[in-house]
Amino acid sequence: PTLDLKPERMWNYEIGLNHQILSRFKWEAVLFKAEGEDLIRLSGRWPNFKLVNSGTFTHTGYELMLEWLANERWQMGATWSKLDLQSQTLNAPGKKLTAYSTFTLGRVRVQANLVHVQDQYGADQRTLPMNDYTVVNGQMSVRLLKPLLLTVSVKNLLDADYQTLYGYPMPGRYMLGQLTVSL
Repeated sequence: PTLDLKPERMWNYEIGLNHQILSRFKWEAVLFKAEGEDLIRLSGRWPNFKLVNSGTFTHTGYELMLEWLANERWQMGATWSKLDLQSQTLNAPGKKLTAYSTFTLGRVRVQANLVHVQDQYGADQRTLPMNDYTVVNGQMSVRLLKPLLLTVSVKNLLDADYQTLYGYPMPGRYMLGQLTVSL
């Protein structure tokens, strides 16, 4: 255990707007700011991780979200966020786009999502810049019988070469299968 940690102190300010047009289209915009001291953070690399206090900090950013229900079977959405952590940039993306689409037809549901990350660093002070990356995932679920759901997922469909933590490459394309039984 880390006995010399101080408790975190933080004020968080957030303002948001959202609106729904009929029952098909929603949007949301949020601005935020967090100010504080002694945020507890992970420091070092495996196997020598330790918890440390951050000192004072100010984090700001915004997030935009759109969602569209094209019809009863098809839904799409996207979220864009920008984050400014000042000097505390360790493994936190500065910009991130997430988009998804879901299509349902009878007992079959197909989903795809895309994640694009920019301005990520492997250390504080915007040092150890990491490559921007885009990952696409796909999933298909089929209700075989009322209690049985078969799901097949393909992760990192485009076989992107990327890291979310500096020095630890993520796996290439891989496939997962799952059978869920509801009792």
